[in-house]
Amino acid sequence: MMLLKALAAASIALVAMQDPVPDERGERIKVLLQWLSDNDPELREIARKELAGLGREVVPQLEELLKAKGALEIYKLVREIELGKAGPASEIPGPPLSHEEFIKRIGKPDGSAPDAYVRARMADIFKLFKEKDYQKAYDLVHALMVLEPKSRYAKELSHWRRVCDNMVTQSSIVRSQIQAPHAAKAGSKVEFTFRMSNVWKGGVDITFDKEVTKPIIVVEITVERMDPNGSVTKATRVEEFPIEREIPIAMGAQWEKVISLDTNAEFSDDQDYIRLYTVGAWMPVVKINRAPGAEVQKRIYFEPAIVRLVPEKHMHLAEDPLGKLGKVMDAGSVNEVFICAMLLPEDQKTAGVEFLVAALEKAHSESKKAREQNSGKDETKLHTGMAIISNILTALTGEKRGVDPVKWRKYADGLRESK
Repeated sequence: MMLLKALAAASIALVAMQDPVPDERGERIKVLLQWLSDNDPELREIARKELAGLGREVVPQLEELLKAKGALEIYKLVREIELGKAGPASEIPGPPLSHEEFIKRIGKPDGSAPDAYVRARMADIFKLFKEKDYQKAYDLVHALMVLEPKSRYAKELSHWRRVCDNMVTQSSIVRSQIQAPHAAKAGSKVEFTFRMSNVWKGGVDITFDKEVTKPIIVVEITVERMDPNGSVTKATRVEEFPIEREIPIAMGAQWEKVISLDTNAEFSDDQDYIRLYTVGAWMPVVKINRAPGAEVQKRIYFEPAIVRLVPEKHMHLAEDPLGKLGKVMDAGSVNEVFICAMLLPEDQKTAGVEFLVAALEKAHSESKKAREQNSGKDETKLHTGMAIISNILTALTGEKRGVDPVKWRKYADGLRESK
């Protein structure tokens, strides 16, 4: 970790001492201007120091670039957001990509040495993250951003820096979570508990800057109306809730705030389909004091909570979704099967997947028999049923394996073996 910080510091000092040619200086300034409006206070501070070190002679160039890019107005807007004068944009990092997804997104290597270097280091970052060594992962991705600011992976690196920084906070300073019921009646008011648990080895004090930031929690709500045919209709909204300006949390203690949200704001006219009500939240940049001289500035992100909103006429399915799943598969509607599957708690998903895969295998076998008997009508009906079962499995697991029962059987067997 010390080596990575030293590399980053050496890079800053080297840029300050060197006298780059105008084109290189201009490109570096462009990168630093982007960092100035970054959400991460540490990155903004690096940009500020490095720009200040470039000297008075670059001021005209800075002003021209600011005017050309409209960066002055952009930076004012960033400050207004911090001050609460404008509606906040989404700040939640979201779940990290898998290594396979990351490689797919960034495309093929370009053959250059810097490209190969960044790709190799990203593999190290994924390994460290998987091993839960979040601080080393953060230091490495931060060093990459400083040492390779022109990398074509800058956007992905910035995202990963935020994800790693959040996990450092969650695992070593303050763990912030949102807790809510597994399911609730659609249209009802649901209580969400916002909790910050002190996981540091001493007390912590969380403080909002009086001159810069309003003491608020920004709550981001995403509502997904789920249809068993695979379609999803989405709605989002953002709300702000005031909290204390200073929040001391003793070692091993917790801070909580209960917020009631009206789930009738979206899709209030729908009385048939299940909805996933996802609540995430973040706090503007705060100062976290762990000990005298050990202050950090960070955003605090809350682990999101998902509530399954069930239409009133289907609420009986929430009482025993696994037990009801088998019954509605025999004598219920497609929508009832889907609702039961989506209501399964984590410890019942393996059994639910087994139910659905068995049904898919049965439909595939009957479809094959209908084809052999030249019964096109039955085959079409069965194939439609297979597609619906596949959609339900995908919604339940996040896996995309089509209507192939062999692929789903392999997945179901893997779930059992991992228990």
